[in-house]
Amino acid sequence: MADPIEMNRRNWDERAAIHARDATGFYPLDRFRAGESAFQGIEAAELGDVRGKRVLHLQCHIGLDTLRLARLGAVATGLDFSGAAVSAARRLAEETGLKADFVQGTVDEVPRLTPGPFDLVFTTWGALCWLPDMRLWARVRTARFWRSAAPGPGKAPSDFSARHDPFVVCLALVSRMSTTLVPRWQ
Repeated sequence: MADPIEMNRRNWDERAAIHARDATGFYPLDRFRAGESAFQGIEAAELGDVRGKRVLHLQCHIGLDTLRLARLGAVATGLDFSGAAVSAARRLAEETGLKADFVQGTVDEVPRLTPGPFDLVFTTWGALCWLPDMRLWARVRTARFWRSAAPGPGKAPSDFSARHDPFVVCLALVSRMSTTLVPRWQ
């Protein structure tokens, strides 16, 4: 049997080429290139003012949201396991003149590849369903490479955007109640 992680990576390598051309219409690249950068609804509410904040965007894909963060003044780093997606993100950054770092790696490699410290870790909608281990993602999200591990406004465990994935919004709300959030999946 083929390795499911490698199969998924190849899938996202193929998708990156399609999405970088905006062939699906899902990624508003023309509007972004024209200067649009706004996050909508829950994104904007959860992110707040990111100017000057160091932000790590997990599973950044082609880097659109990472570059939106940079355009809003964040010191942004995007991480994705697809080399094709990271290459597309770097091309988009160069094309738009926006500065962001893009790193190829998996969520479990975050402490080694992007050691921080970060003020905020961002994961966008539709990303969590691709992870093989939610506990690992939760550990990265609550890791000690934050500038502050205390919950509350402006602190990493509570500054989290999930866009409109209801499960992730629930995790964000729970994380405001505790500095440790480790869901159990059996």
